[in-house]
Amino acid sequence: MTIHSFMSFYYYHPIEDWNYKNLLEYYRMESKENEIKKILDYMKKDLQRVEKSEFGQEHKEKAREILDNWKVSLLG
Repeated sequence: MTIHSFMSFYYYHPIEDWNYKNLLEYYRMESKENEIKKILDYMKKDLQRVEKSEFGQEHKEKAREILDNWKVSLLG
């Protein structure tokens, strides 16, 4: 599975399902990666890609919301 294939999450899941927990679960399952640091790096980079992509404004704002709460999510 390539890093870019994770982007399918953002295309096929409703924005209501975009949250730290769901993203982490999806990336873990799809990547088969055991190192959490790598998974989190993939997630963060993809959220930044969403912000700069052809996604609509609502999607970009949701990506920004997750990124803005990144450290809080890591602690929670």
